[in-house]
Amino acid sequence: MTVDAAALPLSGTLDVDGFMDFLETRPEGEHWELIEGKAVMMAPASYAHLRIASNFCNLLNSAFAARRLDLYAYTDAGIRNPSLRNFQPEPDVVVVPGISGYELYSEHYHLVAEVLS
Repeated sequence: MTVDAAALPLSGTLDVDGFMDFLETRPEGEHWELIEGKAVMMAPASYAHLRIASNFCNLLNSAFAARRLDLYAYTDAGIRNPSLRNFQPEPDVVVVPGISGYELYSEHYHLVAEVLS
């Protein structure tokens, strides 16, 4: 469901479930993350930022394949920490184990990286 609704105030009281409900009311194309209980709208990344994240993923994935490790690096993948119900970011690079499924957020990850650009 996509509805043009006013954004929630930065109240700091949202949990993962409330945040997912909130996302259903937002127009497509908006990028939001749940940070410390606040819905935070993220600005689009620059091409340089995207290139750095992509290069890092490629480097990691080449190293994982060469060592036959059951790991894969993704860009802009969501993560969750079961003990932090008010935090659901989408880091620039995430390394997760195992075969990819259809999950939108992983609770099992080995590396989380943010590109500073």
